Formats: sequence, C-alpha cells, structure tokens
Amino acid sequence: MKLFVATNAPADGDDFSWTVAGELVRFPLDTCDCPDCGCERSMCGLSSHRATTSFTVRDLDIDLATFRELLWESLTDEGWVTNGSLEDERWVETWAAEHAEAASGLPVERPLHISFERTARQD
Repeated sequence: MKLFVATNAPADGDDFSWTVAGELVRFPLDTCDCPDCGCERSMCGLSSHRATTSFTVRDLDIDLATFRELLWESLTDEGWVTNGSLEDERWVETWAAEHAEAASGLPVERPLHISFERTARQD
C-alpha cells in the first residue's frame, strides 16, 4: 500500500527534516499562527514525533489495519487520543484511510510538499 514516508532530501531551500529517513509520516493535527514556524507545511513522524517538509510516497508491505495501529500508537504517545475512546478510534480509522487515499494516486519516490489544506502536490 502507498503511504507517506520521511526523506532527508530537501526539495527546496527552506525545507527541513528532523525525522528519521524512511519513517512513516502523518498529516499535521494542529498548526500555529507563526509565519516562521513551518508547521502548516510539515508532516509528522510516527516514530520520532518530529516534523519534516521532506517526504515522499513509497509502496510498502503494510495493510491499512497495520497503518491504523501504528498511527494510533503514535497519537497515543503524543496525547492526541485516549485508549478505550470509541470516538477516537473512529476518527483515527477514518484518518488512516484518508492518508492511504491521498497517497494512492501519487507517484513513488518523488519529493512532495503539503499545504495547510492537507493537499499533497508533486514538484
């Protein structure tokens, strides 16, 4: 299944990557008003819990249920979801599917950027 992963290959001069190359990344949940921050254009590492503007799509040997579990664990670690909350389980399941859907139509190994609207674009 195609999913988003971090890279260490900046596509632009203002790109940054504090994640681990190859780790799964997710869309941002929260952004701030600071124009210098970069959170509105960053993906977040599921393992490192750090931000990157350098990411791509890879076709990985993983299914949606496993990705959902990894996403859940990451969000639990960060305090975004609560174990036992059916509401949280539902939105994470939906959100995992949204990640897979967004990645499915994109080519692999091409540098990508995300905008505040959570739309990936090819460079």
